[in-house]
Amino acid sequence: MENISNKVSYVKGLIEGLKIDEASNEGKIFKAILEILDEVNECVDDLYDYQDEMSDRIDMIDDDLATVEDVLLEEDECDGDCCGEFYELDCPECGETICIDEDALINEDTIICPNCEKEIDFDIDCDCDCDCDCDCE
Repeated sequence: MENISNKVSYVKGLIEGLKIDEASNEGKIFKAILEILDEVNECVDDLYDYQDEMSDRIDMIDDDLATVEDVLLEEDECDGDCCGEFYELDCPECGETICIDEDALINEDTIICPNCEKEIDFDIDCDCDCDCDCDCE
C-alpha cells in the first residue's frame, strides 16, 4: 500500500522536476496519467481498508462460532450422570434400529418408532442393584 503511494509520489516529483508545461500536449498527458494513478492509489487504499475490516469481522465470527461449537460439543458430551444411558433396540414392526433412553424404558413410557410410527411394547425385567425407579428389589 505504501509502496504504491511512494511510487506515485516519486513519479509526480519526476514530472514536476522536468518542468513540463501543463498546457502542452505532453503536459496534458502526464497530468491525466497522474490523475489516474492517484485514483487507482485511492481505490487500492480503500480496498486495503475494506480488507482489514472484513478480516476483523471474520475473526469475530470465527470466535463466535468457536464459542457455539464449544457449547454444542459440551451438550453432546455426556458422562452419563445427567441423562442415563441409551440402548439400541430393533423395532419389532419395521426392524429399524432405534435409540431409547434408559429412563423411558424403566418408567415404561410409550415408545414410538420414528421410522414406522408404531407404538412399541417392551417388557423390561430389571435385575440391577441400583437406586433406579424400576422396582427391581
